[in-house]
Amino acid sequence: MASRLFPVMPTTSLLLSAYASLSTSFVLFQTVFNQLVPPQLRGYIIDVVKCYWKHKTSDQLTLLFEERDRRNLNDMFYAVEVFLSTKITADSKRLK
Repeated sequence: MASRLFPVMPTTSLLLSAYASLSTSFVLFQTVFNQLVPPQLRGYIIDVVKCYWKHKTSDQLTLLFEERDRRNLNDMFYAVEVFLSTKITADSKRLK
């Protein structure tokens, strides 16, 4: 299964060789990093990297229930409507 990125499918030995090279490079970098960087600076760098790659999540959740699913009525919409009518008033803009 070739693609535009790889016009010719790489061989298994080529893929294993690339994997071994990447693994070795990572282990070498980790060893040098742990031996040469002081623990305090190492902790700071790790925290910065974690903060950069951390998933941006929100404490709010939005659920959208459509009244119709193409031509069919959505039973979930009416169930939610009945349930929420007991929990909120007509002038409410948000649920907590």
